[in-house]
Amino acid sequence: MGMSVRTILLDSGDQIFLLPNTVFRKMLTDPEAHPLKQFAGQCVRCAEVIVELQNRRPVRIVRVSYVLLRFNPEGVLDRARIEQETVAVLSEALFGSRQEDEAVSKVVDATNRFIVRGGRWRPDADLTRAIHDAAMGRTRVRRLR
Repeated sequence: MGMSVRTILLDSGDQIFLLPNTVFRKMLTDPEAHPLKQFAGQCVRCAEVIVELQNRRPVRIVRVSYVLLRFNPEGVLDRARIEQETVAVLSEALFGSRQEDEAVSKVVDATNRFIVRGGRWRPDADLTRAIHDAAMGRTRVRRLR
């Protein structure tokens, strides 16, 4: 048994693309050298799907995260935004709002919550099914390079 991460992007017309992990890693490491021109200037929906494998074949979906990826006018991934959202997610998960601080100041610092919420999306049932089918290899999808 093993696990595999499938990164799936959806364009504005709900067309599904598979982004190979090696390509995504290059985009995160050196974004300017690895643009995706077809997503230039867009905020693109992304599903990160963790799939359980048996004998190298997908058998079930373990977890799905739905995030938004932003690209500049040249198609370069906004890595700084991803880093900001990651820090906000971790900070909120580890620390959250401290009730004793809020009780004293009567102010709730929801900055991280808003950052996290702004980087997420939710698909409808049909799109969820299409994403699951693509992640499990039940439908053919175009691979990005």
